[in-house]
Amino acid sequence: MGRFSVRTSILQTALSGDASPFSPRLGRKGLLYRMWHQLVETYSQSALTYYSDKPIAIAGLAKAFQRYLQLDPIDYVCGNWRPNLVRELLWCCAGGKRSYDNRIPTWSWLSIDPGTVCWYLEDDFEWVETAEIVEFNVLQTDDPFINSMSRPLVLRGAICEITVSRNEDPCEIEYLNQESGDLWGFAMTIQVHCLSEEDGFLTKLDDDSEEFVRFATNQPLYLSLVRVAEANSGPKASSEQRDDFSLNCGGKFECLILNKTVDDVHFRRIGYFMFDRISQYSEQYVGPISVRESLEKAKISCRILERAFKNYKPTSDTHHGTLSRKYFQAVKII
Repeated sequence: MGRFSVRTSILQTALSGDASPFSPRLGRKGLLYRMWHQLVETYSQSALTYYSDKPIAIAGLAKAFQRYLQLDPIDYVCGNWRPNLVRELLWCCAGGKRSYDNRIPTWSWLSIDPGTVCWYLEDDFEWVETAEIVEFNVLQTDDPFINSMSRPLVLRGAICEITVSRNEDPCEIEYLNQESGDLWGFAMTIQVHCLSEEDGFLTKLDDDSEEFVRFATNQPLYLSLVRVAEANSGPKASSEQRDDFSLNCGGKFECLILNKTVDDVHFRRIGYFMFDRISQYSEQYVGPISVRESLEKAKISCRILERAFKNYKPTSDTHHGTLSRKYFQAVKII
């Protein structure tokens, strides 16, 4: 396994409280969390002889980082940090394969081996965390950095039923630096409406194996909305101040993809979904996709998705107003 180190210049910047070279909104803690994500991305690319060595190997890095974050050892939870846990749930994986170890929950990036883990939307938008963690417990050992889950993580938020299908003709994109490549190659369907890649809706499964793809594309799944960034957002509102929000094609949002277990009570994380306003740059796509057409399609899709969140287990007033916390459901993720 390779050795990992924190770049001294970046770390000194974070400890001094000056995050301006990276983002004026991040602050010291935000920059340190971003650095942790970068370390995880580097670490996750390393091959270990045994999967069981993975939590032990990352524990050494976590012990050092915990001091910089000024957190207690018990704030480290299965590769993530308790104060930032909602954000930590939104990792994405390339070339992944899930290892079903009962000690590691599926919502943790440690459940993937091999695979390169990253957090996609690391930017300057003001985000509102629409989901909240209601309950979770870890089984502590003699070493607090080697822990596992004793109960499900209960996440309360907006949820709707979806299906995922393989895009046999993935959208190819050409970037300003002349590089090109395909997007993730999946499409999501809500009822009969397709949320397509070319309109900015990107779907990624955690496990890239053919067996898992066949499993995931052959059953109903669930989308859990975790956070939203609206266009031209002002100062970030607290959860108490901000009780409703909208999905719109000028903003961004991130979700978890879940499937129900056979007991019909618990859920497992199986993927990641985001809307990244890619439609605004559709002139970069290879193919006859106009910016106006893509934006209009994205606008319609956002309205349909918002309605689906409100109509899941509908209440008497589901068709009115913005997406409010009164529509939220609690799901138990193992």
